[in-house]
Amino acid sequence: DPVLIAQVIVNLLDNSLKYSPPDTPLEIEAAASDFWIEIRISDRGPGIPEEHRHQVFEKFFRLPGTEGVRGTGLGLAISKGIVEAHQGKIWVENLPNGGAKFILALPT
Repeated sequence: DPVLIAQVIVNLLDNSLKYSPPDTPLEIEAAASDFWIEIRISDRGPGIPEEHRHQVFEKFFRLPGTEGVRGTGLGLAISKGIVEAHQGKIWVENLPNGGAKFILALPT
């Protein structure tokens, strides 16, 4: 469903913008293979501590110290549900120089 996948991308973009310093660009990449389409969104925020990477996709989870950032803690959980309903995968990695990269992979 293209509308739901678009919502996932909007959620990832919104999340990246919320946690990035003002006026810093996001990097958006897309790649395709015979079996997968990947969309990668990288930001220059603080990144996600390794011990919390699996939790960021759980309902209502908020990273410690982010209480002042707007949000409900549902966007990434909803995104994961949509992606998995389309037999896809979603995960986050930290970038070597700071920031996070969210990767969305969908079957072709």
